[in-house]
Amino acid sequence: MLSKKKLAKLEKMLRELERRYAKELESLASSLERSEGGGEGSLPTYTYHIADVGTDVAQREEQSIVTTTVYNILRDIELALTKIREGGYGICEKCGKDISEDRLEAMPYARLCLECKREEER
Repeated sequence: MLSKKKLAKLEKMLRELERRYAKELESLASSLERSEGGGEGSLPTYTYHIADVGTDVAQREEQSIVTTTVYNILRDIELALTKIREGGYGICEKCGKDISEDRLEAMPYARLCLECKREEER
């Protein structure tokens, strides 16, 4: 069980991560929109060589994957903050045991203990 002081420290970390990732998500979404030719008054970009088209597609796909990853982390952060408010923070969603303080320090939005996470990744 986490002390109130430790819980407050982790909540502060989560809020800072939430701000940072929200800003990054906004930047990524804006960049993705620009690369797809979105936005008012923008002119479409035309590439004439097949290699350029492939590069453009690969870059947009990579940006989309990174955007999805950041979005998922933000979702986990919001879930962790909700659990802090409701009293279920720091408990593994799979086995119900406490998540170690070291793991929460490294990843305060962790939903699984290290053992269950390793098992999930296998």
